[in-house]
Amino acid sequence: MPPPTPTYARARLWLGISGVGAFVLLAAFALAFDWPGHLAEAGHGLPTAVAAYLLLSLPLDLLGGYLLPRRYQRPTPPLPAFLARLLRAQLVHAAFLWLAANALQAAAAEAGLPGLLAAAAAGMLALLLARPLVATLLGGRSPLSAMAALRLRAAAQNGSRLRGILVALAWNLAGLAVSASATGADLSRPGGILTLACGFTLWSFLGLLLLPSVSRPAVLATDRALLARGVTRAALADAIRQADKDQDDEPVRTPWVERIFHPIPSVAVRLAALDCPASSRWGADEAARLTLYLSWACLGLLSRAVHCNSGLPEYWVYLPRD
Repeated sequence: MPPPTPTYARARLWLGISGVGAFVLLAAFALAFDWPGHLAEAGHGLPTAVAAYLLLSLPLDLLGGYLLPRRYQRPTPPLPAFLARLLRAQLVHAAFLWLAANALQAAAAEAGLPGLLAAAAAGMLALLLARPLVATLLGGRSPLSAMAALRLRAAAQNGSRLRGILVALAWNLAGLAVSASATGADLSRPGGILTLACGFTLWSFLGLLLLPSVSRPAVLATDRALLARGVTRAALADAIRQADKDQDDEPVRTPWVERIFHPIPSVAVRLAALDCPASSRWGADEAARLTLYLSWACLGLLSRAVHCNSGLPEYWVYLPRD
């Protein structure tokens, strides 16, 4: 018998593993063989590096945003419309990366590592404040539904929203400091900034493995907070199921897949936790996702390669639940 066809969720998961793995290997080889230095010596600077990143991302975007959804009969726009939307998102992302790289280089030339960290912090705060605008520029964003708005307020009220922001900021700033120290790059030059980007990409990979564990408890705590605010269990369960269908449509996962790859618990886990008020109430809401989004200001290369983002600009900033 032929092997079973993988589900849409597993196909996307393997795409994410492949994309993240490719960029991690690229960053590691670049550091090992000083490709950023050679690129700078050849007269190619930041614009060339940004263009190369976009070209390398294009196959992942095409697979994740168009070919896989069509293969699994998911709603997809016609190819010309998809490519037009993707080009728009690519240009927005490229523009921010170019601005961030130049800002980091100028700040490092003026004030060294403290200047670099200050510039990165300013860039991340700008991304936070402009989050709805960035989402609109990338591909449009519908107004928040009444359930989604309640969730944001509940996460803010129980403190998990603030913890998520603080974890994301701290993780990325720590990654920049570690990467700058470990690589010893001259941050005042384009080659040094590109070397920093490669080192930070390896740090981001570590975050992909660790940060979901602090995001998942916050989701469960916010679900219970919604019940306490008067949302009925039936309405909340319907919203949880619908959010899952809008993305991967995988209501049940094996524990290891969820533990490693998913900052949002499965439908089965979330519904079971609604009836378990003694569950842990700690956690940092969206810590894993915010860390990836804010990594734009630190020149991380993994934010678009993860399985939930590949080829879907509307998810680069917000997930369907928001």
